[in-house]
Amino acid sequence: MGDIRRVKEVTTNFHKEHRRRVKERFLQAGLSTFAPHEILELLLFFAVPQKDTNVLAHKLIDRFGSVRGVLSASYDELCTVDGVGDHVATLLRLCMPLAAYVRREEEKQKPKSYEAFEDVGEFFLSQFAGIGEEAVLLLMLDNSFGMIDCQRVGTGTINSVGVTPRRMIEMALAAQASMVVLAHNHPTGIAIPSQEDISATRALREAFSAVGVPLIEHILVANHTYRGLLGQMRSFKEEKKEENNAVGATFYSATGFLK
Repeated sequence: MGDIRRVKEVTTNFHKEHRRRVKERFLQAGLSTFAPHEILELLLFFAVPQKDTNVLAHKLIDRFGSVRGVLSASYDELCTVDGVGDHVATLLRLCMPLAAYVRREEEKQKPKSYEAFEDVGEFFLSQFAGIGEEAVLLLMLDNSFGMIDCQRVGTGTINSVGVTPRRMIEMALAAQASMVVLAHNHPTGIAIPSQEDISATRALREAFSAVGVPLIEHILVANHTYRGLLGQMRSFKEEKKEENNAVGATFYSATGFLK
């Protein structure tokens, strides 16, 4: 019994010392020198006490291919890996949404004008980061293209229950928005709109135009890219001028999605 106890003590001390060194390495130099499995090994310290997390980190990388793959996996997918329980799966699922939450806070604190299509596209890339299900967001802008607010309209496709033109218009009017930009994501697809997306966008554009709050773009986000269904504009200012000159004017996309 004494020998077994000594072996356990030696093993425990070894893991403690190893964890201390890994934490110090991170605090001194960040993650730039860490291999993918080492990043997960460090993260797993906080869900797996007093055990070697290296083997589990390798299993996760082998199963999902990358750190991003691991952190993007669903709770159920993570639990299929031997050694992953509730604490580990929950911690791993927390990381991407937490990072996205911080980015959203940062974006809201920036006094930024969203005149250019690229600025709005990059904004929505940050908003959808870490969201694993289909969701619909509405960006509400003032006359100077400053952000009033960005809210999630609902979860699901743009034709889902609860994601209705009336709900979106009520949100825009309550915020006293001068114009709006709609966005939705294809979490497991590519940034090519479906026929459903196109039909819904056409109907939404007409609905917003009827209340004098132009829908100046509908952005589709997928696979770290974005695409506009209403056209790749040079700037939203030019589009706003056209909208003011002819309410309900038809806009054409360079890719021909809406005609």
